[in-house]
Amino acid sequence: NYGVFVACYFAAREASITTKNTTSGWKSAGLWPVSSRRPLSNFLVSKASSTHQEDQQSSQPRSQQLDEAASIVPWSTPHRSADLRHQLHQLVQLGKDGLDTHTLRRPSRKMQKSWDNQASRLVLLKQQFQHIQAHLDNQRQRKRKKVPLSPNSRFAAVAHIQQARQSPDDSIDSLD
Repeated sequence: NYGVFVACYFAAREASITTKNTTSGWKSAGLWPVSSRRPLSNFLVSKASSTHQEDQQSSQPRSQQLDEAASIVPWSTPHRSADLRHQLHQLVQLGKDGLDTHTLRRPSRKMQKSWDNQASRLVLLKQQFQHIQAHLDNQRQRKRKKVPLSPNSRFAAVAHIQQARQSPDDSIDSLD
């Protein structure tokens, strides 16, 4: 019984781990990996995908198939201005050969993603700077105010110290 269960389990697992199921799981969960090629190139997914390749090609939109297949250059998200400059240079070189929309789509999405990441990072850093600045302002040691003493007392009472902290310029008359 156990051997039959294990055999059925592995058969069901092979049938269920496909590119279509993986991407639909990402879409429904809202979680996307940094590079979708990496998990999709896993041997479990690629082995299951080869058996169900006809089903996937018919269910996947034609524009997405062409976008992945027609992109000549492996595009990556630019992180520095030099990366962006290099990719734009590659686009210009490809444009001389007759650039089609499918080749242009992927790098433009990568550039949009990069700019969005930079903008969100900039906003986050500004917020952190404001938070740290406010924290520093609160932590700065405030000047201690001199507690006005009456001429008839040697030491200041706790009530006099608290009153000096609350009101900046009280007269000595209120102490007695």
